[in-house]
Amino acid sequence: MKWLLDIAYIGIGASYRWILIAVALVGILVGALFAAGVLGGGDDDDETATTGFSTPVPLPTITPGPTPTITPIPTLKPTTAPTATSVPVVVLPTIPAQTQTPPVERSREIIVPIILAGAANLGSLEFVLAYDPDVVEVTSVETGTLTEESLLESSAGTPGLLWVGIIDAVGISEDGPAAVVTFKVIESSDSDTLLILQNVVAYDAASYLDIIVEASPGSFSTMDGSITPPSLTFAP
Repeated sequence: MKWLLDIAYIGIGASYRWILIAVALVGILVGALFAAGVLGGGDDDDETATTGFSTPVPLPTITPGPTPTITPIPTLKPTTAPTATSVPVVVLPTIPAQTQTPPVERSREIIVPIILAGAANLGSLEFVLAYDPDVVEVTSVETGTLTEESLLESSAGTPGLLWVGIIDAVGISEDGPAAVVTFKVIESSDSDTLLILQNVVAYDAASYLDIIVEASPGSFSTMDGSITPPSLTFAP
């Protein structure tokens, strides 16, 4: 307020006119200050405006809840499995097997070749093979290695007799099987049989003359399956 007193002092020392002007200015200034809230009753508001903070509001006190009690889980003890009781093994006495001689297995089918020996330019051959029809029966007749290119015919219409005819235009001049006969063994048979070549007729392929032939019988055993093939031997 010192500057107000200085202004008043200056006004006193001046003329009356300047005193009025000074008083008027002072009044305007004071009124403006009151209007602005600078003078009087504004200490609390000024403090609030200066600091920018309002009166702190007390926060509610947070009461901690009861701490939960952790109950320990009991440890499970492993259950011991019962030990298996071994069952006693009963060993039965071994009964010795009776010694038996196994029966000889008989062949149910046999293959018999008809052998040629010393053939020379053989153009045609015909023969009858006799056998026991109670022991075996004919199932098939095929060419042999010597007659693969020849014409072969056969007939077993009469039981116990097999007719075979062979024709070769070139002429057979080697040794070996001329025909292969397959027999089936009769189930009830328990004996051997002879295989006999008969009614043999042979001709030369070039001259058409007769060729002398000697026949040798064969055989078959039902006991051990052994075979002796029949053969035809040509004279030189």
